[in-house]
Amino acid sequence: MICDISTRKYAIKRFVIVFDYGIYVFYDAYMLKMIILFVYGLLSF
Repeated sequence: MICDISTRKYAIKRFVIVFDYGIYVFYDAYMLKMIILFVYGLLSF
């Protein structure tokens, strides 16, 4: 039972880490796309 609880905690911790990393990567890619579009817009004029 104790092992089961610790395994569940570990799984939740891993899920939270992966979820945070996914949001960070998604946000980073979104910001990079905005910067590229902004630079492309400046170069177009």
